[in-house]
Amino acid sequence: MSRRAHERRSDPAASRISHPERVIDPESGVTKGELADILTAVTPRMWPYLDGRIVSVLRCPEGLAHSCFFQRHIRGRPPPGITGFTLAGEDTPASLQEVMALSAPEGIISLVQMGAIEIHASAATVAHPTAGSWLVLDLDPAGLPFAQTVAHARLLADLVEAMDLPVFPKITGGKGIHLVIPFAPPVPFDQLHQLARALATRAAGLWPDIFVANNRKALREQRIFVDYLRNYLGASAIAPFSPRAHPGLPCAVPVSWQELAGLASARAVPVRALVDFVKERADPWADFFSRAQAWPEDWRDRLARAGETVARPRR
Repeated sequence: MSRRAHERRSDPAASRISHPERVIDPESGVTKGELADILTAVTPRMWPYLDGRIVSVLRCPEGLAHSCFFQRHIRGRPPPGITGFTLAGEDTPASLQEVMALSAPEGIISLVQMGAIEIHASAATVAHPTAGSWLVLDLDPAGLPFAQTVAHARLLADLVEAMDLPVFPKITGGKGIHLVIPFAPPVPFDQLHQLARALATRAAGLWPDIFVANNRKALREQRIFVDYLRNYLGASAIAPFSPRAHPGLPCAVPVSWQELAGLASARAVPVRALVDFVKERADPWADFFSRAQAWPEDWRDRLARAGETVARPRR
């Protein structure tokens, strides 16, 4: 599957934050300038998950009290740290032909200047636009206490680890938890999607009173929908340390299992608490990339064995 990427270079004059006093979250009073300062402070932790990566953003140029919209491309000359690309290929969907990627850390602040609040990262980079370097299982609970969601996430992680694959938890800043599995080298999206769907289906088969792999509302009550649809060409997931466009601007944050068990909700880290939260603890994802696994060609056999060995939860 071939691609040609045509790059548009950035405009260095666009690096300033305009209207830094603009309140973007009426509930907390966080301003555009304050958001830029906070994300600058956490950029060393955030950048490894955005370096060269295709991104899309939720922009709220006037703040949460006004209209917001999703954007995956950049028109004209890009601002610093952002690269606009045209992906050419006969099998490239029209909606994916124009994309943007981050080429330098200052691109994060350029996104803030654009009015972006949420940064969503693809598992793909411009260097490998049709392959992903991680798989995401998005655990979306319906009517469950967060502590129960955490316990069930650990159960699904046990299934993944029984396949001899590493898995890392992240609170989403929304309702749920992401389980992220790193791979190196990047894996074609059709293969990632097959594995993600099989994991969701296997979990729902093993524990039908806990997990569902179908998004039908009638099936989800008091269960967790294992959303495997973040693992295909053009899909994305909220980036680590990105705020969410909810009151208080809660953030998506990588956590350890011990930390996860002590959190009250997936929105436990508002943006004003993000810098202290990061500084006060060791990086729980410090070995995320070093633990990335080569694609297991025998994954179907591993999943079958894992399902037989993972203990059923006590009720």
